[in-house]
Amino acid sequence: MDRLTLSQYASLHGQKKTAQALGICQAAICKALKARRHITVTVYANGEVKAEEIKPFPNQRHQADFAA
Repeated sequence: MDRLTLSQYASLHGQKKTAQALGICQAAICKALKARRHITVTVYANGEVKAEEIKPFPNQRHQADFAA
C-alpha cells in the first residue's frame, strides 16, 4: 500500500489517468489541485486506488453562519 498526495499521484500518472482511477472527470482533479485541497491517494497492492480528504472540523466557513 502506497500513500501519496493528489499532487504527487497526478504528477506521476497525469490528471486524466488519475481521474479515471478515481472514477471522476479530469476537471475535478484540476480544480482540487488549484484549490490545494488536502487529498491523500492510497494505492493498494491489488491496484485499487482510493482518495480521502482531510478537512478541519468544524468547517470554519460554516461556523460564521452560526455566530450571527
